[in-house]
Amino acid sequence: KNAGFDETMFWWGDEYEDTDGSRYKLFDTAVKLGLEVNTCHFPSTHADYLWYNDVRADSYVKQFDSACKDCGERGIKNLVLHLTRRLITPEPNEYGVANFAKMLESAEKHGVVIAIENTRFLRYNDFILQRFKSGSIGFCYDTGHNNAYTPNESPLDKYGGMLVTTH
Repeated sequence: KNAGFDETMFWWGDEYEDTDGSRYKLFDTAVKLGLEVNTCHFPSTHADYLWYNDVRADSYVKQFDSACKDCGERGIKNLVLHLTRRLITPEPNEYGVANFAKMLESAEKHGVVIAIENTRFLRYNDFILQRFKSGSIGFCYDTGHNNAYTPNESPLDKYGGMLVTTH
Protein backbone atom coordinates (compact mmCIF):
# COMPACT_ATOMS: atom_id res chain seq x y z
CA LYS A 1 0.00 0.00 0.00
CA ASN A 2 2.83 2.39 0.88
CA ALA A 3 4.36 1.73 -2.54
CA GLY A 4 1.16 2.94 -4.24
CA PHE A 5 -0.66 -0.31 -4.90
CA ASP A 6 -4.42 -0.52 -4.41
CA GLU A 7 -4.80 -4.27 -5.00
CA THR A 8 -2.88 -7.45 -4.33
CA MET A 9 -3.08 -11.17 -4.99
CA PHE A 10 -1.67 -14.22 -3.28
CA TRP A 11 -1.72 -18.01 -3.08
CA TRP A 12 -4.96 -19.56 -1.78
CA GLY A 13 -3.56 -22.76 -0.32
CA ASP A 14 -1.72 -23.99 2.73
CA GLU A 15 1.55 -25.08 1.07
CA TYR A 16 3.42 -21.93 2.11
CA GLU A 17 1.85 -21.22 5.48
CA ASP A 18 5.09 -22.03 7.33
CA THR A 19 6.86 -19.15 5.60
CA ASP A 20 4.07 -16.79 4.50
CA GLY A 21 1.40 -17.33 7.14
CA SER A 22 -2.22 -18.34 6.76
CA ARG A 23 -4.06 -17.21 3.62
CA TYR A 24 -6.87 -16.00 5.89
CA LYS A 25 -4.48 -13.88 7.91
CA LEU A 26 -2.89 -12.54 4.70
CA PHE A 27 -6.35 -11.56 3.45
CA ASP A 28 -7.27 -9.88 6.72
CA THR A 29 -3.95 -8.01 6.80
CA ALA A 30 -4.35 -6.80 3.21
CA VAL A 31 -7.85 -5.50 3.92
CA LYS A 32 -6.69 -3.86 7.15
CA LEU A 33 -3.99 -2.06 5.14
CA GLY A 34 -6.58 -0.84 2.63
CA LEU A 35 -5.68 -3.22 -0.18
CA GLU A 36 -8.30 -4.97 -2.26
CA VAL A 37 -7.62 -8.65 -2.87
CA ASN A 38 -8.72 -8.97 -6.48
CA THR A 39 -7.20 -12.36 -7.28
CA CYS A 40 -5.93 -15.47 -5.58
CA HIS A 41 -4.05 -18.41 -7.06
CA PHE A 42 -5.47 -21.88 -6.50
CA PRO A 43 -2.73 -24.41 -5.64
CA SER A 44 -1.14 -25.93 -8.74
CA THR A 45 0.65 -28.68 -6.84
CA HIS A 46 -1.86 -31.26 -8.06
CA ALA A 47 -3.26 -29.60 -11.17
CA ASP A 48 -2.94 -32.90 -13.02
CA TYR A 49 -5.68 -34.35 -10.76
CA LEU A 50 -8.22 -32.46 -12.86
CA TRP A 51 -7.76 -35.07 -15.59
CA TYR A 52 -8.44 -38.22 -13.53
CA ASN A 53 -11.58 -40.09 -12.50
CA ASP A 54 -10.70 -41.22 -9.00
CA VAL A 55 -10.38 -40.11 -5.39
CA ARG A 56 -7.60 -37.64 -6.34
CA ALA A 57 -9.91 -35.84 -8.73
CA ASP A 58 -12.78 -35.86 -6.24
CA SER A 59 -10.53 -34.32 -3.57
CA TYR A 60 -9.21 -31.72 -6.02
CA VAL A 61 -12.70 -30.63 -7.06
CA LYS A 62 -13.78 -30.47 -3.41
CA GLN A 63 -10.72 -28.35 -2.54
CA PHE A 64 -11.57 -26.02 -5.44
CA ASP A 65 -15.15 -25.71 -4.22
CA SER A 66 -13.88 -24.73 -0.77
CA ALA A 67 -11.54 -22.14 -2.31
CA CYS A 68 -14.41 -20.69 -4.38
CA LYS A 69 -16.56 -20.45 -1.27
CA ASP A 70 -13.73 -18.71 0.63
CA CYS A 71 -13.10 -16.29 -2.21
CA GLY A 72 -16.77 -15.57 -2.81
CA GLU A 73 -17.35 -14.81 0.86
CA ARG A 74 -14.43 -12.36 0.81
CA GLY A 75 -15.31 -10.66 -2.49
CA ILE A 76 -12.23 -12.03 -4.27
CA LYS A 77 -13.21 -11.87 -7.93
CA ASN A 78 -10.69 -14.17 -9.62
CA LEU A 79 -9.27 -17.57 -8.75
CA VAL A 80 -6.32 -18.52 -10.96
CA LEU A 81 -6.22 -22.14 -12.11
CA HIS A 82 -3.52 -24.19 -13.83
CA LEU A 83 -4.86 -26.88 -16.14
CA THR A 84 -1.53 -28.73 -16.13
CA ARG A 85 1.24 -29.67 -13.75
CA ARG A 86 4.69 -29.78 -15.24
CA LEU A 87 5.14 -32.73 -17.60
CA ILE A 88 3.06 -35.26 -15.65
CA THR A 89 -0.42 -34.20 -16.77
CA PRO A 90 -2.46 -36.76 -18.74
CA GLU A 91 -3.65 -35.79 -22.20
CA PRO A 92 -6.86 -33.73 -22.22
CA ASN A 93 -9.82 -36.03 -21.69
CA GLU A 94 -13.48 -36.22 -20.78
CA TYR A 95 -12.71 -36.75 -17.08
CA GLY A 96 -11.20 -33.29 -17.09
CA VAL A 97 -14.31 -31.94 -18.76
CA ALA A 98 -16.56 -33.52 -16.13
CA ASN A 99 -14.37 -32.27 -13.27
CA PHE A 100 -14.07 -28.78 -14.74
CA ALA A 101 -17.87 -28.65 -15.12
CA LYS A 102 -18.21 -29.20 -11.36
CA MET A 103 -15.56 -26.56 -10.69
CA LEU A 104 -17.30 -24.08 -12.99
CA GLU A 105 -20.60 -24.73 -11.22
CA SER A 106 -18.89 -23.89 -7.93
CA ALA A 107 -17.36 -20.70 -9.34
CA GLU A 108 -20.73 -19.58 -10.70
CA LYS A 109 -22.45 -20.38 -7.40
CA HIS A 110 -19.95 -18.32 -5.42
CA GLY A 111 -19.55 -15.43 -7.88
CA VAL A 112 -15.92 -16.18 -8.73
CA VAL A 113 -14.21 -16.14 -12.12
CA ILE A 114 -11.92 -19.08 -12.91
CA ALA A 115 -8.89 -17.36 -14.42
CA ILE A 116 -7.33 -20.11 -16.53
CA GLU A 117 -3.59 -19.51 -16.71
CA ASN A 118 -1.31 -20.16 -19.64
CA THR A 119 1.11 -22.90 -18.61
CA ARG A 120 3.37 -25.16 -20.67
CA PHE A 121 0.73 -26.45 -23.08
CA LEU A 122 -1.95 -24.17 -24.48
CA ARG A 123 -3.78 -27.14 -25.98
CA TYR A 124 -5.30 -27.77 -22.52
CA ASN A 125 -6.67 -24.22 -22.46
CA ASP A 126 -8.06 -24.73 -25.96
CA PHE A 127 -9.60 -28.08 -24.99
CA ILE A 128 -11.48 -26.63 -22.01
CA LEU A 129 -12.40 -23.32 -23.67
CA GLN A 130 -13.86 -25.10 -26.71
CA ARG A 131 -16.22 -26.96 -24.39
CA PHE A 132 -17.25 -24.22 -21.94
CA LYS A 133 -18.65 -20.74 -22.39
CA SER A 134 -19.36 -18.79 -19.24
CA GLY A 135 -18.92 -15.35 -17.77
CA SER A 136 -17.26 -17.20 -14.89
CA ILE A 137 -14.28 -18.17 -17.05
CA GLY A 138 -11.48 -15.71 -17.68
CA PHE A 139 -7.80 -15.73 -18.55
CA CYS A 140 -4.73 -15.13 -16.40
CA TYR A 141 -1.70 -14.17 -18.45
CA ASP A 142 1.56 -15.36 -16.91
CA THR A 143 4.40 -13.56 -18.67
CA GLY A 144 7.03 -15.91 -17.25
CA HIS A 145 5.23 -19.01 -18.52
CA ASN A 146 4.84 -17.44 -21.94
CA ASN A 147 8.52 -16.55 -22.17
CA ALA A 148 9.79 -19.85 -20.73
CA TYR A 149 7.40 -22.42 -22.18
CA THR A 150 5.58 -20.98 -25.19
CA PRO A 151 7.81 -18.24 -26.63
CA ASN A 152 6.61 -18.97 -30.17
CA GLU A 153 2.93 -18.88 -29.24
CA SER A 154 0.78 -15.87 -28.43
CA PRO A 155 -1.58 -16.63 -25.55
CA LEU A 156 -2.63 -12.98 -25.38
CA ASP A 157 -3.71 -13.12 -29.01
CA LYS A 158 -5.69 -16.30 -28.34
CA TYR A 159 -7.25 -15.43 -24.97
CA GLY A 160 -6.69 -11.71 -24.48
CA GLY A 161 -10.39 -10.98 -24.86
CA MET A 162 -10.92 -12.99 -21.68
CA LEU A 163 -8.10 -11.35 -19.69
CA VAL A 164 -9.01 -10.73 -16.04
CA THR A 165 -5.62 -10.82 -14.31
CA THR A 166 -1.88 -11.17 -14.91
CA HIS A 167 1.27 -12.11 -13.06
